[in-house]
Amino acid sequence: MTNIKTIDKAVMGINIDIINMSPKIQSFVENYGDLLEYRSDGNQVVILFLGINIWNDDDDPREYDDEKDTYKLSIEEFVRDEIREMISVFSGIRI
Repeated sequence: MTNIKTIDKAVMGINIDIINMSPKIQSFVENYGDLLEYRSDGNQVVILFLGINIWNDDDDPREYDDEKDTYKLSIEEFVRDEIREMISVFSGIRI
């Protein structure tokens, strides 16, 4: 199980990176809130990007390394990869 402090640090760091990308994104975040957030009901922790669940601790999709007794990707690396994948999908949508 991933520590809530680790999740908080990862989400906060990614949000800072997102905000620093451009003034338009900073303005959007100031008006509508963070694009990445985590929530917990005391039993489960979920990470959401644009309101879409991209990770939860009940069904952690990260690959586990039994020899090292740890996940192959940190929670921050995993979340960044998921965001990149979502942005790639979104950028392919024809409007």
